[in-house]
Amino acid sequence: MSIEPPKKEDLKRIANENHFELSDSEADAIGAMLSPIIAFLDRIDQTPVEPSPSVQRYRERDAGRRPTREEDPLNAVVRKIRVNGAPSGKLKGKRIGVKDSVSVAGIPICGGSHILEGFVPDDDATIVSRMLDEGAEIVATLVMDDFALSGDGITNAHGPTLNPHRPEYCPGGSSCGSGAALYYDWTDITIGTDQGGSIRIPSSWSGVVGLKPTYGLVPYTGVMSIDPSLDHVGPMARNLSDVALALEVIAGKDPADFRQQEVRVQAYREALGKD
Repeated sequence: MSIEPPKKEDLKRIANENHFELSDSEADAIGAMLSPIIAFLDRIDQTPVEPSPSVQRYRERDAGRRPTREEDPLNAVVRKIRVNGAPSGKLKGKRIGVKDSVSVAGIPICGGSHILEGFVPDDDATIVSRMLDEGAEIVATLVMDDFALSGDGITNAHGPTLNPHRPEYCPGGSSCGSGAALYYDWTDITIGTDQGGSIRIPSSWSGVVGLKPTYGLVPYTGVMSIDPSLDHVGPMARNLSDVALALEVIAGKDPADFRQQEVRVQAYREALGKD
């Protein structure tokens, strides 16, 4: 079914609901502007979608539930979930939590906002596919500031995350849950995003290790964007070795990510302990 363009009376009604008026000529101009956009959206809507390869390989997925306060005293976790990856690989035995803006197929995410409550992605983010292929177990989606537009960790739709050392202090954001959840014994590595400090601030304030990777080193495909020129996604952990390990897995070229140009990856763990 084709997408129906809005009629003039629809545009006037929407304007009225938002407390302003449109003249006939203004409504006509907006309608003309929307026509090519709607045609493009209609093409997207009619395009058949195939599940990503990782969704086909790892079909057993438990969408889980909101944790209890006893399970999550820092309010770092949106959902406790379970997606098991390959039987072997670099991340076998590692339990991963991902920020609530990183797509895991079949698992609700909302970007920290009431606006997107109920959204369930159909595909895994590229980094999720790579971690599953290396044996990781995805165990949680993690609290973040509302649409990642804060640096303190207290604006989430599910309430503020607490600093793991001083609960009356801010944990840092926007990847607040990605920092605080590392103080739970069932999480080894987390994923955060960083546009203006959103990995670095919670890592510093909550006392963990986090890396904002070089721009384009880690593909952003399947992660909620703020601006393509600023988007970074990277690992957080309790120690540098696990950050280096995770980076080895998630870094690299993804043809679907237009942000990337030339991408050079290394065996990052080999650099540990050196100058």
